[in-house]
Amino acid sequence: MGRRIYIDLGANRGHTVREFVRTNPGYMVFAFELNPQLARELRKEFAGPSTDIHIMECAAWIYDGIIDFYFGRNSSESSTVLRVRA
Repeated sequence: MGRRIYIDLGANRGHTVREFVRTNPGYMVFAFELNPQLARELRKEFAGPSTDIHIMECAAWIYDGIIDFYFGRNSSESSTVLRVRA
């Protein structure tokens, strides 16, 4: 049987990763989170010698390249590619 992989595109605080791993053991997990603060927290939580959870501090998009990304004003948990007007 091939390798089982779960991809979370916007891991945020890891809610879906935690639930998926709890109910589906044996998967390799790639959790994408662009927010550096949240990515650090996820790395800390899921660190360990036997973990198969990989935190990717980048965003997934429809093509390779660089786009502007904006973090929410009222929360460290939100972000968008849309410019927020002042």
